[in-house]
Amino acid sequence: MKIYSFLLFCLLTCSAAVASADKGFRIGWMPSITSTSIEDPNGPVEDHTAAALLQAVGIFDMGRDVRIFANAVYDKYEVEASTTNIHYDVSRFGINATYQWNVRLTRSFKPWLGVGLGYSQDTFADRYTLTPGGFLAASYPDRTVDSFNLVLNSSIDWQISRDLDLGIHFQWEQPTGDGARSARVGVYIAY
Repeated sequence: MKIYSFLLFCLLTCSAAVASADKGFRIGWMPSITSTSIEDPNGPVEDHTAAALLQAVGIFDMGRDVRIFANAVYDKYEVEASTTNIHYDVSRFGINATYQWNVRLTRSFKPWLGVGLGYSQDTFADRYTLTPGGFLAASYPDRTVDSFNLVLNSSIDWQISRDLDLGIHFQWEQPTGDGARSARVGVYIAY
C-alpha cells in the first residue's frame, strides 16, 4: 500500500505544474486538533481527540476562485482500554487533495469550500481489553488498515504579508472501508 501513497504524492506534485507561475504555489505547516473515531471488528473503541503537530500543507492556486489544497499528516496516539473498549496504540499516515472553490459571501468574508480524495494507512498495535479489576481480559493481534477517503473541507485565510498567509482549516475524512473517520480543525501558515 506504500505504492498508493507514492502515486498520490506524485499526483499532487504534478498538480504543481498545472498551477501557473503567476498564480502561485505555497507550502506550509498546520498544527491541528483531531477527533478520530475507529470502527473495530472485535469491539467498541473510545473516540479520541488530540493535537496533531506533524502536518504539511500545499496550496496550488489554479485561478482567482479555485485552488487545490493538499495536506499530509502523521498522527500517533494511544486510546485507553476499559472493560468494554479496546486499547490501541495508533500510528496514522494520511495524504489528501481537495479541489476548493472560493465562495464570496461578503466583501470581507470569502471562505474556501472543498471536496476531494485521500489515502490513509492506520496501524493499530497493542490491542487489548481489561477486566473490572484492571487485569488483561482479552488480547487481539495488531492490524493495519489502508483506506481511501472522501474528504470535505473549508478554509478561511488572510494575507499577512506579500509572501505569507495565515488560515483556519476544517476537514472531515470519511473512509470508504474500515479506516478511521476523523475531523480536524487547524491553523496553517503558508508561504
